[in-house]
Amino acid sequence: MAKTESCQIIASRFRTRLTRGISIALLLVLLSSCAPSQSFNSNLDRIVEPYRFSIVRWEIQAITHELYEFLFGGIRVSPDDSLIVVEYFEVMEGIGSEVNRIAAIISGTVDGDPEIHLANLAALEARRDSLSAAAEAVLEAQIRETLNSLGIYNPLDGAFNFTSTFPPVKLRLQEPPKLLVVSPRDRIGRLATITLNNTIGLQEIIELEEAVSELDVSALVVDLGGIATYPSFVSNRYGLRFALSTAVEEWFHQYLFFRPLGFRYGLSEAGFSQPDYIATMNETLAGMVSAEIAAVVYERYYASYYAPVQASVREITSHVFNFNAFMRETRLEVDNLLALGQTEQAETYMEERRLILAEHGYLIRKLNQAYFAFYGSYADQPGFENPVAENFKTLRANSVSLATFIKMASSLTTPDELVQAVK
Repeated sequence: MAKTESCQIIASRFRTRLTRGISIALLLVLLSSCAPSQSFNSNLDRIVEPYRFSIVRWEIQAITHELYEFLFGGIRVSPDDSLIVVEYFEVMEGIGSEVNRIAAIISGTVDGDPEIHLANLAALEARRDSLSAAAEAVLEAQIRETLNSLGIYNPLDGAFNFTSTFPPVKLRLQEPPKLLVVSPRDRIGRLATITLNNTIGLQEIIELEEAVSELDVSALVVDLGGIATYPSFVSNRYGLRFALSTAVEEWFHQYLFFRPLGFRYGLSEAGFSQPDYIATMNETLAGMVSAEIAAVVYERYYASYYAPVQASVREITSHVFNFNAFMRETRLEVDNLLALGQTEQAETYMEERRLILAEHGYLIRKLNQAYFAFYGSYADQPGFENPVAENFKTLRANSVSLATFIKMASSLTTPDELVQAVK
């Protein structure tokens, strides 16, 4: 895989972790209405309005559909119907190939008749649409069965004796909205995050970022792989493994909303001030738990359909250029410059580092404060130095089960509490 493609998938993965901290969208709408209005927010809203994606409108449509299925019966599938999902992602791979082929023919890079490939693309898209509902239902059933087998039922800490998973696992395999991330220029932190229509083009993205930056902030539009709406958005563009991990993670964000850590994160996303470490702890925990659960789902239902993943050439030769170490070094220097009040120097430095990355094949479109504000929510990811991830890993290693770890970890709301739990 080319480094550019790999970086895009990596970026989409974290992105990916936009969590509105919600299981109930209307509750967040209510909370958001209580947040104070400021002139900055008004100017930002005015700029973003033509591109904004309405989570609330989507939720109303999705929940209406779920209610209809509940009343009149939905598609009946079994967790063992893995072939439906396998075919779905084979079709998605074919769609990607046809789209790339058509683009190459139109640009003159290769020879061919675009009409033939357009017809192939239409047939594949029709097959995808016919498989979508069943593939979603199979994944939901498989995740639900796996959660129950691991003793993970509900987040209400014994208040109710649910015999099935709560919140119910519900997902949509489709392209999520994009996300506008806004950070102050003089420090790295999330000032605002706004969902955008996924149809927005590159030129529109650039113009939007420039317009927002004129408010004396740092702005970046990123791709998302999933959103913890209800049902969850789960991108269908990156293959089965990615979809499994994202589906579990977005469900777990919904689960966390009913726990102390996740609820505080929900408050921050609704506009109520919370310490930066709340997002870091929430996202790091969700990433760890989802990776473990998704691996179990894959092993149970899909490992027999695919050959074992081999290490790529780049992974084998990663010692030549260490992307993670480079990004951590960059983040530390940026933090230092900003702490000294040298904002413009920090921005110049980030652009210089972006160009060095490009020389090594890592094509990051824009490296700025907003970039680190978004990806810095994941304590075990490039560009972030924080003991949160290691402490969570230690706590997990010392826990008798994943369910026990989740109960303990999701009750912690400060790094100090996490340290004490580890001790």
